[in-house]
Amino acid sequence: MTIDSFNMYESVEQRASSALSKSEAKCGAALCEESWHKDGDKWLAPRKEAAAAPTEYNNARFGFHLALPAGVFVADNFQNGSSSDNGDGIVCHSRDGKAELRAWGSHDIAVFGLNARAALARTIDENPDWQVVYKNQTAGGFEICGFDGKNAFYQKTLLKGDESAHVLIEYDKTQKKTYEPVCREIAKSLAV
Repeated sequence: MTIDSFNMYESVEQRASSALSKSEAKCGAALCEESWHKDGDKWLAPRKEAAAAPTEYNNARFGFHLALPAGVFVADNFQNGSSSDNGDGIVCHSRDGKAELRAWGSHDIAVFGLNARAALARTIDENPDWQVVYKNQTAGGFEICGFDGKNAFYQKTLLKGDESAHVLIEYDKTQKKTYEPVCREIAKSLAV
């Protein structure tokens, strides 16, 4: 029996009795009482706690934005929307100490005259210890991920005009199941 098939006006005991044998009814009613709540003489579906809102970071100097999932990262230099001393970005560490996030903007495009292809090649060249397992390039930037010793990494770079925005997340590769969804969420939020 699904929750949808319950008659909302039946008592917990009646619902439990219809779904369970008499010997199980008392236990079933107790389980329902823990997840259902009573409003007057009616039983209502379980209350859901609101998910914590992500921490928004807006970089005024380079005009990029990203959202950090609630409770994952503690910003080292990001208090009340502030950035690094020169305003180029932020550094955050995970609460468990097994991951680091860096987000920054730069004028690489203007200085080096780079397009997305050249920016990707330059990033790989600057990190010879990286074992790249995935790369994706578009006209507006690139994504790259792989391994660097005991760590996994993910980087997304967006190009706009003569500026670029970057987010790099490095984490212990044994924590892949924990941090891959975090990387996807942050990557989706990066905007210029």
